[in-house]
Amino acid sequence: MKKSYSVFGLFFLIIVALVTIFLGFLFGLDNPVPWIVLASLAIIPYMHERNIRKEYIDWSAQYEVGVKLIDHDHQKLVGLLNQVVSAANFNMGESYVQSVIGELIDYTKYHFEREEGLMKESNYPDLEAHLDQHRQMIEQVETFAKKINERPNCEEDVCMEVYRYLKLWLINHITHTDKELGKYLQSQEQK
Repeated sequence: MKKSYSVFGLFFLIIVALVTIFLGFLFGLDNPVPWIVLASLAIIPYMHERNIRKEYIDWSAQYEVGVKLIDHDHQKLVGLLNQVVSAANFNMGESYVQSVIGELIDYTKYHFEREEGLMKESNYPDLEAHLDQHRQMIEQVETFAKKINERPNCEEDVCMEVYRYLKLWLINHITHTDKELGKYLQSQEQK
């Protein structure tokens, strides 16, 4: 519902601006009001794009844990999260949204299985705590999946709730928990 209000508000604003421009030009081309409103209208798409860009995650070295397999998976997850932002903000259709959310959930589970396999193979000392974090996250993601199935068009608020949770969780998990795992796995390779 939030998105429809913002779209309606934007539409209304544009109509008012166009009427203002038209009426302003009736008083002559030297009238500054229509020119100011016209310039303001030209800025709207730029500002909209800029606001959306703030939501995306830009992959950087700070997210690398030093294990190629894990880093590759994390990059894939970040890319999928960015697709959720696109789906929420650009109304890409129900099937696309379902596909992206489904792929994100499936790839998260796949990544956890791979990561957990590495931890078990290397006798990672903090295995149980790490596994517990994974289990809690999967439970939350499955809750989101149910919510999305109830509202399949993934209105902006639902998509962005999923995105914000996953973004916060993933960044925190990578920069703390997985960094420790990366150090441990690298130390095991050197033995």
